[in-house]
Amino acid sequence: MSISHGDKPVPASSVTSFHQLSALLINGHVEALSRYEGRVCLVVNMATGDQATKQELTQLNELATALGPRGLCVLMFPCNQFGGLEPFNGDEIPLILHHVRPGSKFEPRFQLYAKCDVNGSRSSPVFEFLRFRLPQPIDDNMVMSRDLSPITWRPVTRSDVGWNYEKFLVSCEGQPVKRYSNRATMEVIRKDVEGQLKKIPKAVRDHLGLTSPEKQRLTFRDHIR
Repeated sequence: MSISHGDKPVPASSVTSFHQLSALLINGHVEALSRYEGRVCLVVNMATGDQATKQELTQLNELATALGPRGLCVLMFPCNQFGGLEPFNGDEIPLILHHVRPGSKFEPRFQLYAKCDVNGSRSSPVFEFLRFRLPQPIDDNMVMSRDLSPITWRPVTRSDVGWNYEKFLVSCEGQPVKRYSNRATMEVIRKDVEGQLKKIPKAVRDHLGLTSPEKQRLTFRDHIR
């Protein structure tokens, strides 16, 4: 497996950190993922046409709202490889989110990237790296696509993303630590995210202006009084 780096492909094994990569945003601009140094990332492949979209995005928005001040960043990558459930592109996707699914003027609390492949020879370098480092979800060994339609990407590997809304947890140091199938509950994911947030060094937290767990608890208590 190789990752495009400039004009030359390099082995995924030579990439030592998530923060070395970059990705295309939904607006067409390239974003260096080094901007997330010191923060915990949850990387998700999504599709607006999936029946789970409303629940998934609502829960992920709630997670980002609750834990964003402590350093969580949710990174969302639209993908059309599973059931053809992401037929839209560019500016169409935010409009679908806002008006249709989830709808009700939904405002994402996550970073939205351009539509990409997550499997096969044209896979996003982000997902090549994540799949190389975390070949299987912790909660599901049946990784192959659950879509009943023919698999259109090549090569097909055991580390392939199996369906929409798989999730990869990346530490504040840029190291992938856990991978979840779309069956994983948000309670399990939140517990793991909170565990990673506690590992952010105090000096880094102070430099980035992040809220400590203790301060967030105090703020919540003051709010409910």
